[in-house]
Order: sequence, then C-alpha cells, then structure tokens
Amino acid sequence: MRGRRAARADVEPQSKVKDRIALAVLLALAVGCMVPAVMAEFVWDDIYLTRSKTVPQLGGLIDIWLSPKSHQPEIHFWPVTYSSFWLEYRLWGFHPAGYHVVNLILHAGISVLVWTVLRELDIPGAWLAAAIFAVHPVHVEPAAWVIGRKDLLAAMFYLVALLLWIRIALTSAPRRRLTLAMSVIAYGFAILAKTTAVTLPAILLIIHWWKRGGTLRSVPMSLLPFCLVGALLAGGETYYYHAQGEVGIDLTVPERLIVASKAMFFYVGKLIVPINLTNIYPLWDIDVTKLLQWAYPASLLGLIVTLALTTDRIGRGPLAAALIFLTALIPVSGLFNSSFMLFSYVADRYQYLASIAIIALLVAVGSRASAHRSRLVRRGGAALAALIIASLAVLSWRQTLHYQDDITFFRHVLDHNPEARTANYLLGKALSAAGRHEDALPYSLIGAERLPDNFTPNLIAGLTLFNLQRRSESLPYLERASRLRDDSESLREALTFIASGGAQFRGEVATIGERLDAAHALLLLGETDRARDEIGQSRPLIMNDDDRLRASILRAKVDFAQERYGQAERRLRRITARLDDIDLLLHLALSHYHQGKFADAIKSFEQLLARDPEHVVALVTLGESLRGAKQASEAMRVFERVLELDPYNETALIRLRDGG
Repeated sequence: MRGRRAARADVEPQSKVKDRIALAVLLALAVGCMVPAVMAEFVWDDIYLTRSKTVPQLGGLIDIWLSPKSHQPEIHFWPVTYSSFWLEYRLWGFHPAGYHVVNLILHAGISVLVWTVLRELDIPGAWLAAAIFAVHPVHVEPAAWVIGRKDLLAAMFYLVALLLWIRIALTSAPRRRLTLAMSVIAYGFAILAKTTAVTLPAILLIIHWWKRGGTLRSVPMSLLPFCLVGALLAGGETYYYHAQGEVGIDLTVPERLIVASKAMFFYVGKLIVPINLTNIYPLWDIDVTKLLQWAYPASLLGLIVTLALTTDRIGRGPLAAALIFLTALIPVSGLFNSSFMLFSYVADRYQYLASIAIIALLVAVGSRASAHRSRLVRRGGAALAALIIASLAVLSWRQTLHYQDDITFFRHVLDHNPEARTANYLLGKALSAAGRHEDALPYSLIGAERLPDNFTPNLIAGLTLFNLQRRSESLPYLERASRLRDDSESLREALTFIASGGAQFRGEVATIGERLDAAHALLLLGETDRARDEIGQSRPLIMNDDDRLRASILRAKVDFAQERYGQAERRLRRITARLDDIDLLLHLALSHYHQGKFADAIKSFEQLLARDPEHVVALVTLGESLRGAKQASEAMRVFERVLELDPYNETALIRLRDGG
C-alpha cells in the first residue's frame, strides 16, 4: 500500500514538471513566431485607436462606457476593447510597441486557454492542437495588428466563460452558482469586446449534446442566463451599429447563402494550406443563376447530413466540431451585413475562435490513428507534428513582417488583390508621407480613378501631383475633393499656395499656366472676385486654343459660383458643344435648374445620366427638376433610384416621405 502511494507521489511531480515544460514551450511558440510585430507601427484601421477622442482623455473611460458616440471614429459599442486601450495610453501613450506586446501576451494566454479547454473536454492531442493554434499564420492578423485587440479580448473572455461552464456542466465542480455567475460575466465581457462572441450559448448547447447526448428536454437551465445576456448586449450593439448608418453590400438572401457557404470552405482551406494570406481578399463574383455556385451550399449541407447519419459509427465528435466551426462563423459569414463586406467577404481574423474546432478535430483524428501503432509510427507522427509546428511558425514570422508599416501592409494587399478598393490610394498616401512622391503617384492616381466620388483618394492624388510640382494636373483632383468636402486644412494649404502663383517666388512674370492655376485655386477657395481678376489678367498671355478653352471654362465656373446662371449657361453651351465633359455638363444642367428652365435641365441631366447612370447629384437634381415641371410620378421614381444608390440621402427621403 505504501509502495503504491509512493509511486503515485513520484508520478504527480513528474506530471506537473511535464505540464510546466509544455506550458513554457507553448508560450514561447505563441510569442516567438510573431516577435517582429513588436517593432511594427500602427497600420490602416489602427486609426480607430490613434484618432480616438476618448482614449487620450483622463475622463474618457466614462464616455467609452456611457457615451459611445463620443469616441468616434469607432462606430461599434465595444467598451471592453477601448477600455484596454485607455489604460495602455496612460502607460505608453500612442507608442505602438506597448500595444503590440500586449497583443502578443493575450495571444499566448489564449493559446494556453485553448489547451486547457481541450484538456477539460478530453480531446486527444490537446497540447498539439493548442500549439498549432498558437503558431498558425491565419492568427497573425488579430495578434500582429493593434486593432485586432477586439478579437483577442473577445476570444479570451469567450474561452474563460466556456471553461467555467464546462466545469459546472460536465464535472462536479464546487460553488456552482458562483462559477456560473463568473462564466456569464465573462461572456458579457466577450460581447462587449466584440459582438461576434454572441455565439457562445449555441456552442455550449452543441458541446452538451456531444458529451451528454439526449434531447432538447435535457438542455441544462444554466444556458438560460447566457441567452438572456447575449440577446440584450448583442441586440443593443447591433441596433447602435445600424443606427450609425453603417451598412454592408446589398445582397439577396440566395446570394448570402452562397457567400456564407463558400466562406466556410475558404476558411477550412486556409487552415489546411495557409498560403497567399492577406488582409483584403478579392470580392467574389456571386451569380445565383450559375448552377456551379450552388455547389457550395449543397456540399456544405451534404457534409453535415453525412456526419449526422454516421454518428453511430464515428461518434458525435466530428459533427460537433463541424457545427461549432459553422456556428462560430455565422455572425461574420456574410449572412448579416457589415461594412467590411464592401472590401471583402472573408478575413483571417474572423476564424480566430472558430478555427479551434477544426484544428482540434484534425489533431484528435491523427492522435487516435497513431495511438495504438508501433513505436516507429508514433515517433514518425511526433516528427511530423514537430515539422508542422515549425513550418507554421516560419510562415507566421513571415506573415508578421507585412505589418511593419502602411507601406509593407498595403503592398502585400495589392500583391494578392490588385483590385482592393482602398489599398491603392492608401499605399500612395503612405509613400507620399515618406517623401516618396514619384513612387506614390501611380497608386494615388489609380485610387482616385477607382473612387472618384470619395474625398480622400482625390485629395491624395491632388496633393501628390502638387508635391511633384505638377500643379495644373493637381487642380482637377483638388477641385473634386473640395466639392466633396471643403474643410481639409491640407487641401486649403495646397490651394492657397497655388493661388499665390509661382512667379513671385522666382521674381519673374507669371506664365499663362500659373495665372490660370491661380484663378482655379482661388475659385476653389471661394474667392471668386479675385479669380475673375486673375482670369482677366491672363487674357493678354493667351497664345493658343487650349489656354483659351481653359480660361473660358474657368470664367463659366466663376459665373456659376457667383450665381450669374444666365452667363454661365451661355458659356457652357458653347464649351460643351466642343468638349465632352461630365463636370461641365453638370454645371450646364444646374444652370438651367437654377433659372427655372426645368425642361432644359431635364434634358441635360438625362444626357449626363446616359453616361453616368449612378451620378447621385444629377439624379437628385433631376428629381427636383421633374417636380418643378409638375411631373411628380416621374420624380418619385428618380428619388427611389437615389435611395438605391444612397439609402440615407436626405432630399430623397424627404421627398418620398412627403409624397413628392
């Protein structure tokens, strides 16, 4: 008897030593493969932190929790995430290294939680699954990107809540009520870090069925508080988010089913073969009329049915893993709108939690397959596992290098997705900020071409050309930017410099180009009288038709700006007869409208819309012209079209509300 006790006493310390070594190795793997992140700058959406109005303020913590609208530009209510930022700002301000270190610590801690949860669930190969989770490249995005903090905190509290629930629902842990309360609180914190954590009650239900079986009648009452907290917090945050006017891409229900099912296969594919990872994946072309695209939902349904029909033979585990994976991804699968869907339907960070189910399933299958094999096979399996971990760690290290700054970040995006909506102009902006204006120019111009109705791309293109001393070329972009928003300090500085002319700095007589550039800049600054004088002084310098045409265009725009619509109309008629330009055609149509010449305005707007059917300004004013011409029903159809393109257009909303 004493011998057995002594043997157990020897085994227990050995087991603890092994656990400590395993823990140390797991932490080293989680942090070591992403060490380059510590040297990284803030990138892209990190502006939600660096431009926060509440994080730098000592009293901002109260606003983060009680006045979410005050901490713009963030439009979500995620107070747990921003409370962590608020606390860190007190420690190291806006120095990125501190935030990156905390992210890596959180990722390492989450890896330990994965190991702990899988051990509680008696998953074979729990440590190996946690190690693969720790070093997997798809997890670089939330760990190496400061704004990924929301995914990390949500995952941490999610797993804590799950672990505590397992201990009261599947074991005979003491203090069950206290443990349940702590679990529910952790779940609430997870949702307040990121709303996608709402899926936990469904995951708990799946785990209970997997481990205990039974029917719906056997569902434990301990799930009820999770459901109530989830409905309250996630429902409130979703309402707040949509109240900010944030919407995603407009898809039909069948299109969303295809997107969601395709996304599931995409995520599994990236887990198994983690190559060509990027932050903005190409938007898929979804066409419900193509039968092949329905292979995704059909295959997904077929897989679930097959796993359900074979539970007697292979057990409930594979089906449970598949259901957990799918359930965890539902909020970000494309079934529901999010603003990121304007850029891509998928993102690596979305499967940070969901991936645990697939990793655990694959490792468990491999562990059981080799468990009763020969020593040689087991050693081969261990060597293969070590090779997998090492390979994934190398890939993660390389992936982390893309987060060093905005230049490396957006170059990497464009390498894998040249059509990314915003990557071109943001790379141009980063290169220009680094003084590399020549390198920035092609990206800036492409960005403005792809997003012509967006202020920032036009401003960046205009400022890049301005910094290259190509001021005449910069003015069309600066004009477009000023039309979209005129409160930009950098825009006004550039225009003021151009308006001052270049000759005065050289002590020479101004050229015709400099005179007209100055007039154009003065017009954009609203100094129309000075612009008219500058155009007048340019007349003796006009030597060719191109200069004469440009001066005429500027005179017409000055007339329009000074509400001399008759003069503007006469000039614009002559100009548009020889020059096909949408902007000039818009000025002509607006000149008709402001004079009450609704029939002429309608004709000009229709001519413009034949070239650009989605020109919202033209559509709105066409609707107003139709109202002026007493064509109310036609006007209503136009305003309905406006809302299809711009759901929050105030004029269209008012006209449709008032019945025209």
